[in-house]
Amino acid sequence: MTKDISRQALRPWLFGTGVALLGMVGSIFLARQQAESAEQVEQARFALAANSVIEALVRRIDAYTEIAFGLRGLFIVNPALDRRSFVEAISHLDVDTRYPGIKNIAFTRYVIAAEKQQFEVRVRADTSVEPQGYPAFAIHPPGERKEYFVADYLWPMSGNRGIHGLDISAQPANLASMHYSQRSGQPVASAPFNLLQETTHRTGFVIRVPVFRSSQNSVTTQEQDQSSNFLGSVSVTLRVFDLVQQLEREGRLQGLQLDMSDRGSSLDNRTVGVKVPLFSTPPVRSIPAARLSRDLSVYGRQWQLDFQPNRQFLSDSERRIPTLIGLAGGLISLLLGALVFLLARGRSHALARAALSGEALKDSEERWRFALEGAGDGVWDLDIQTGEAFFSRRCSEILGYDESGIHADVREWKQRVHPQDLPDVVNAFQRKLDRLSASTAVEFRMQCKDGSWKWIQSRGMVLGMGANGKPTRLIGTMTDITQRKAAEDEIRYLAFYDPLTQLPNRRLLYDRLQQALASSIRSERHSALLFIDLDNFKTLNDAQGHDKGDLLLQQVAHRLTSCVREGDTVARLGGDEFVVILEDLSATAADAAAQAETVGEKIIAALNRPYDLAGLEHHSTPSMGVTLFSDERESIDDLLKRADLAMYQAKSAGRNTLRFFDPDMQAVVSARALLELNLREGLQCGQFLLYYQAQVDRGRVTGAEVLLRWQHPERGFVSPADFIPLAEDTGLILPLGQWVLTTACQQLFAWAADPLFAPLTLSVNVSSRQFRQPDFVSQVLTTLAAAGVNPHQLKLELTESLLLDNVEDTIAKMSQLKAHGVGFSLDDFGTGYSSLAYLKRLPLDQLKIDQSFVRDVLTDPNDAAIAKTIIALAQSLGLGVMAEGVEIAAQRDFLADSGCHSYQGYFFSRPLPLEGFETFFRQAAQV
Repeated sequence: MTKDISRQALRPWLFGTGVALLGMVGSIFLARQQAESAEQVEQARFALAANSVIEALVRRIDAYTEIAFGLRGLFIVNPALDRRSFVEAISHLDVDTRYPGIKNIAFTRYVIAAEKQQFEVRVRADTSVEPQGYPAFAIHPPGERKEYFVADYLWPMSGNRGIHGLDISAQPANLASMHYSQRSGQPVASAPFNLLQETTHRTGFVIRVPVFRSSQNSVTTQEQDQSSNFLGSVSVTLRVFDLVQQLEREGRLQGLQLDMSDRGSSLDNRTVGVKVPLFSTPPVRSIPAARLSRDLSVYGRQWQLDFQPNRQFLSDSERRIPTLIGLAGGLISLLLGALVFLLARGRSHALARAALSGEALKDSEERWRFALEGAGDGVWDLDIQTGEAFFSRRCSEILGYDESGIHADVREWKQRVHPQDLPDVVNAFQRKLDRLSASTAVEFRMQCKDGSWKWIQSRGMVLGMGANGKPTRLIGTMTDITQRKAAEDEIRYLAFYDPLTQLPNRRLLYDRLQQALASSIRSERHSALLFIDLDNFKTLNDAQGHDKGDLLLQQVAHRLTSCVREGDTVARLGGDEFVVILEDLSATAADAAAQAETVGEKIIAALNRPYDLAGLEHHSTPSMGVTLFSDERESIDDLLKRADLAMYQAKSAGRNTLRFFDPDMQAVVSARALLELNLREGLQCGQFLLYYQAQVDRGRVTGAEVLLRWQHPERGFVSPADFIPLAEDTGLILPLGQWVLTTACQQLFAWAADPLFAPLTLSVNVSSRQFRQPDFVSQVLTTLAAAGVNPHQLKLELTESLLLDNVEDTIAKMSQLKAHGVGFSLDDFGTGYSSLAYLKRLPLDQLKIDQSFVRDVLTDPNDAAIAKTIIALAQSLGLGVMAEGVEIAAQRDFLADSGCHSYQGYFFSRPLPLEGFETFFRQAAQV
């Protein structure tokens, strides 16, 4: 009896302690699980930030390398490229603004010992850039060697004069990279070395691109070594400190401590094991436990980037969650243990008295249920034979119900399980009933009262067996694991999506692009890749701050998504670069290109709308490159490079437009670069000349229009349709236009000494870009005064495009010149958008009927009506009128009958060189 009493007294303690210990273990488990999830999230954020730094560094190094490749193209086209052309080509790149970090750009020339003295003499006498030349130039360090690799062309010279003439044999790191580049023909990066022109942060390296004579220029045979074609290399010298500083200005290194080192060469399957430091961020508070190391291959050099966070990537509230869970769980466990002890002792006393009534038994069962639910889990009890179920109040609370709870019906419970998860849930419990699994634990989604979904983890066990050996009851618990699932989803999201714009990142883009390529091959339908870059985005970041730049990127992402179909992909490649994949386009390339162009124009229109950046109104435009794909031979990297090249074509075309990739695009770019180079040489070498086309009034030659011609020594006569647009784009139209004006005035002065030629006038075409110069009026007046010419003998021909913008400025400049006697003619009248309201205000002397109307004036009633209208308009405004393109007598007669008596065209004379025109005029004067 005494033993029974002792056992009954001991049981409450055992129950209370057991429940408390079980709760403590569960709380510790949940706290550790939450801590591990938080640590994984923090590590993922840290890795994402580090990878972003690496991607930005790779893009910047690639951009610098493209400069070297572009300059190499100039040498391939013209192996005799001079120093001035080299420097001018670099100045057009706007290196200081667009490519910070470049210390110098050089052409290192390969010189053999026999040519050393001749080479030094040639450089000293080179005055193409500096008028005094380089009288002190000599290859240094001194010494006799079989060959030299000399820094010949150098930009900028300021701050780098000590490098000019440097034979890189003095720098073993540079010499090794030069030799490898000479042998392989591939770009290569040098080992790190100390920059001569720097006093602090001197570590730098060189990206070197070899230059060989093209096969067309080469005179070597196949047996000769390719070194005979080796001219040297184009090199870009970079300071590592400036590269990292740019990353810091872009906000890439926020929260990160970076150590960069060079591990040696990766060429010829060999790697030097000695690490050479490249850069280290200033030491601050760091987190030693979290480190990340990445290898980066930089054109034959193996770099190692070690990252260490210097701040937490979790908020304080996120870090406190595991501790709070553990403390709360422990406290609840202790309370539950005490409660269970009290309940068990009370129940033990009641059993000992053997006076437990039905109501007391019910109260005890409710207390036990409360004890179980205190741990945070809901309890359910299922009668397998009847289908009736019991759900505790905690089950109802988890799903958002009040005390009335969920109906005790297993069918309604099944209806709340997500349809996609229900088969797995039913299968898991059926396996338990069939005794095929030792335990039942399944995760699924259930619908709450408000219609939302929560993730539930349910565990069950069989309780009670029937006479037939089959289970009769199934009991278990349900736990809310929504927060844990959210943490897991965030980890997956950070791996594949850009946290700023919520768009797919580069990793997911590559996967989507691979799928699109495979789909196009299967369906034999084209897809399109659109590469979008925001124009002048850096200006917004520098002027307004990165917060405004981030707002712009977010709004751009939203607009891009709204412009495409549901099945298409919009991704952020990095920085201000976005990519769009359009799938399932037409089977024919022409139709697919038209479909892609339609979407591209829609995107441009959407991105041109004003942006509201937290109260700041901002306007932004995109440049877009488009490429089609459907061939299994195309790689993802090739597609991105093609779209990127097309995008730069769009920028070259003036931005805010799109361009398609064309396999011949690079050839066109090279040809344009060569033509521009020849154009500059033509200006320097005096290859341009003027032709004169007679202007006739009532049968008498009264003057001529001067026409610019270019006679290239190799190309022959180059059509103005080829070089005038290029001159407009490059700004060379300004010196060309000034040369035409000066030459025409000098010719008028020469004619003034001959009474026969003295009355002639000359008409000079003026481009809109030339006319828009602020000092255009003073240029014309100065030219007239310098030549000593009567201004009344000069007539400037303007186009209607001048009337489309800043008309008041146009009128003011024309009025100033008109006051000095200069005449004006409106060229190609009728083909533009002249406003009659402005026309009557312009101080014009003459309208010129465009030759497109004169050509068909005898056969097309519409052209005849237009010509008559222009003549009548000129007469009503008191202006003279001249017809261009008169080729036959019938055209002249029609125009004369309509009131036009001034003509220009092949019927009278073709454009002639000066001697031919003077001969023609003398013959016409005798008649």
